[in-house]
Amino acid sequence: MSDFVFYQVKCDERPGSCSNCQKLEIDCPGYSPINSSEAPEEAVSAIFARAGRKRRRMVGSCVDCRASKSKCSSDRPTCERCAKRGITCEYDETLRGLSGGQSPKSRRDKKKTTASASDFGVEELPKYEGWASAILERRVSRSESEDRKGETEPDGTDWLFSPSLPKSSSHLNLLIETYFNDVHPCRSLSFLHKPTFMRSLQEGTIEKTYGTPLVLAMCALAAHIVYWDEVLEGRSLVIPDARNPSDQPSLSLIPGDQWAKKAQHIMITNFAEISPERLMALVLLCEHHSRTQQSRECFMLSAFLIRAAQALNLDIGQEDTPKAQDPDAVTECETRRRLMWSCYIIDLLLCSGVKRLMLWDPANIKAQLPCQERNYTLQIPCETESLYPKRTGSPGTRSSDNLGIEAYYIRLFYIRGKVLEEIRNPDPYAPPWSASSPFQNLTNDLVDWESTLPDSLIFNNSNVYARHECRQLGAFFGLHLVYHQVFCDLYRISLPGYHFPAAATFNRAPDGFVAQCQSTCNVHAARISEIFEMSFAHGWKALVEPLCSVISFESSKHQIVYFSACSSPGPERRKLWDALACNLAVNIKALNNIKGYSRAAGECVSSIQGLLERLNMSSILGPVPGYSEKRSTRPSEIVPGDIHNLHQFSTFRLIREGLAKPGSSSNREPPTPLRPGEHTLSNVRAVDTLQVVTSNPPNSHQILPPPLPPPMASNEQIALDSLGRPSEQQYQNIQADYEAAIWAEINFRVASESGQMFAWDPCFMNGGGIDGAGGSGAGGWG
Repeated sequence: MSDFVFYQVKCDERPGSCSNCQKLEIDCPGYSPINSSEAPEEAVSAIFARAGRKRRRMVGSCVDCRASKSKCSSDRPTCERCAKRGITCEYDETLRGLSGGQSPKSRRDKKKTTASASDFGVEELPKYEGWASAILERRVSRSESEDRKGETEPDGTDWLFSPSLPKSSSHLNLLIETYFNDVHPCRSLSFLHKPTFMRSLQEGTIEKTYGTPLVLAMCALAAHIVYWDEVLEGRSLVIPDARNPSDQPSLSLIPGDQWAKKAQHIMITNFAEISPERLMALVLLCEHHSRTQQSRECFMLSAFLIRAAQALNLDIGQEDTPKAQDPDAVTECETRRRLMWSCYIIDLLLCSGVKRLMLWDPANIKAQLPCQERNYTLQIPCETESLYPKRTGSPGTRSSDNLGIEAYYIRLFYIRGKVLEEIRNPDPYAPPWSASSPFQNLTNDLVDWESTLPDSLIFNNSNVYARHECRQLGAFFGLHLVYHQVFCDLYRISLPGYHFPAAATFNRAPDGFVAQCQSTCNVHAARISEIFEMSFAHGWKALVEPLCSVISFESSKHQIVYFSACSSPGPERRKLWDALACNLAVNIKALNNIKGYSRAAGECVSSIQGLLERLNMSSILGPVPGYSEKRSTRPSEIVPGDIHNLHQFSTFRLIREGLAKPGSSSNREPPTPLRPGEHTLSNVRAVDTLQVVTSNPPNSHQILPPPLPPPMASNEQIALDSLGRPSEQQYQNIQADYEAAIWAEINFRVASESGQMFAWDPCFMNGGGIDGAGGSGAGGWG
């Protein structure tokens, strides 16, 4: 009831008339839930006048009545005593905070619009009031940012290239949410407890609790994803041109790169300060440098972070499940575990199976694997397993039931590390066809890994949608893509052209064994294409895992080499041709979907096109617009043995080559920016129309480029059927070429040469980011 709102008397909200009005013997105007506290002053006074009661004022006395110690009616603007005496009535506003004619409600409203959350002192408020003050602070900052709009905040997407973090709270919230939704679940980067982080953000203690470098690194990684979202949404993009003067000449050419540079400067300036939060910042900086093709920074920071992790005793595991059920202790324990495994994965990915480059021996790691994300978020204490899986389970709740997707990622990358080490350092006394050979043991490890997956991690449509709801869609797709790629890593040595030391052991293999291994490699490569095809229904963020670019390229390369050098003319060859045509179209479409997010995707497409041309198979796909002119011109011969049989684009070899060049340490230029034309929506969608020949027109040997499509909605997908199949005449011409006597010799040589291109290791971009415009291909470690 509005009558009593001014007097802080509760209305019972009875229809018609409330009991409180009846007790005071006044007329009740009736309760109105709308505008109940905004009744006019005249109506309130009239009610009391009709009731024969004098209206009491619940505010302070005027200045004259207070000085004379007389009773004041507190009427506004003039009290009764001052009116009778004919003097000016004034009120001291500093005593009550009320201005003339203001009601208590208007006073509260004024406080909301003028006060700052910092005026209250967050630490002096009860916990339940911290959220209210945070909301108040956001409301004030939003009004202040609107006043400054157009003065300090860049328009469009320019704020992603700014040297300073955005002042707009909406932009900051977008970056933080993007980080937790799309970066946090990837691989082993989920070492931040989101509820604790968000609480600190709400309370304004984020810098004190986590430090500036960590926040800068988080925003830098999120900027890549936000930017590519803007591209696909079709919003206008204004990419700063460093050659032209502007209001902000210091804008970077890479989204968020200047934020990462600031974080790195802070870390290096105070490199002796070691804490878990600073170690988190180092991990994220390595991730940023790898995604932006800055391999030297990534390689050097990796050694820094591993030494910091060892100094923090993260590998000892002495903080295993705390005895006390303190939620903060549980969170801290799990955070340390996850952070340690993140450092281990970085070391694994950078050393690429070269034992002398590895800084962390997994045998020395005693910490448990990360638990499920649900347990981590809800601060539920639990026990998991070590890196090496147990063959037998104990009664009751098994510790493997508490393993999350991060734990299976770690075990898979551990197997991959052993695979890369084995193909470079084979056991000469244990050939691959031996049942006890390392080759067979690694195969069994991969099979066991898949068989131990819980039902929630098996790749099917139900789990895809479930992981989409859990914000783990990119991690889920990435997990299974990496699994099939590791299988290809192991079995690719049976294909022609992969001159790893282990490949020589296949020269004396029994009949049928080599063909079986080659077929296994092709099956897993084709399975990768199937997974990519399923991802199209869920948008590009299903492929947010940085390794997807290299995995797509490797899948294409394995299938091309298998068809050209391992298949024999016959009916089965036509089926392989049809499958290859469709799978290549899928892989190239996947690369196109992420080409703005992963700067390696364009190089991958042009490399696939170049490989097809060298094998006289370029007609299997139409020309790819916008990529042909960027094809790498570097030689593709295998590297010398003194660089551990790493291909010419691996991180370590690029660093060695870069250091050997004069002035390499000081004359290094920043990565080549994307050209302005590549930011238009038409070019973004160009490869979506990749086609194979669907009819048999005249001069079918000449395949014309497909026309550019009109702009598509962000959720629109092109069905695989629209990609078509090659014409019968075209296939027969190619089949006749391969049936020629010279086919075997020429194509074996070309496949042998092509097989050495871009093996699944880091940094296959030309230039490599070491001394020029290249860098890491797929997150820098893949």
